[in-house]
Amino acid sequence: MTSKSWGQSLGITMKNTRLVEGCLYKDVDKAKYKIFPWEKICGVTPEEGDLTEDDANPYYATSYGSTDKKYELIKARIAGESEPVEIGIGNVLQWFGATKKYGAKSASKTLTKILTTPGEDLLNDTDDNHNWLHDTNETNLLRGDLEGRTFDMFLRKRDASDSDNTYFHPTVVDVELGRKVKPSNSSGGSSNGSKTDVSTESSGTLGGESDQSDDTDDVPGPVNDFFATADRLDMDESGKVALLDDLIVDEENELTQDMIEEAGGRDNVLAQA
Repeated sequence: MTSKSWGQSLGITMKNTRLVEGCLYKDVDKAKYKIFPWEKICGVTPEEGDLTEDDANPYYATSYGSTDKKYELIKARIAGESEPVEIGIGNVLQWFGATKKYGAKSASKTLTKILTTPGEDLLNDTDDNHNWLHDTNETNLLRGDLEGRTFDMFLRKRDASDSDNTYFHPTVVDVELGRKVKPSNSSGGSSNGSKTDVSTESSGTLGGESDQSDDTDDVPGPVNDFFATADRLDMDESGKVALLDDLIVDEENELTQDMIEEAGGRDNVLAQA
């Protein structure tokens, strides 16, 4: 985490970085890299244009306001066409910050909730780009249960529901478990007293294990995650019902109605919880 003249930023350091999807380019004037989506480089997605990884342009030029930039291709990859490739540039530091007009970017806030030990407690409820994070002297804010693991991170463009603006929403996937990483339920203990989002995965296990008895072993993993969350939060019956309904309709959650039926139906799932 750092604070500069343009505001606060959260820095994420990645080792042995791989390219999962897109076109990785290097600024020809400095040691900075940028991943562009295929539609930015070729005008269409790989599916729309039947593209191959060889179709990425060796150079790409664009302008940011009055500043012209030229980039040289390093690697290109289409997910599913080949295995993720190491990009061979050493450790990567990616910054997620804020804008003066709108405050912290959506991706910045979401990754703070997902990856840091304090989670949502690290966020200030403000649009001030210089004050969207609580001050901290910690140099490593990464959750302990995420140390040393391998993740895929995707940034997907979405349309805002209340305006014509677009924003990037991050998804972080644990490669070994093949599942999304979600905010920890545990509070970081900061003085503002806010609570982290209810998630289907617990701090320390990424949802890979639960404390449930053997009769839940044959149900889908997201159903087991629901059991673990309800148990950990010591919910009453009405709380379990509300949580189950929220998880099913949440597009960012893996739990589906089909999984509920596979586990014996809604009544059976609630009874087991």
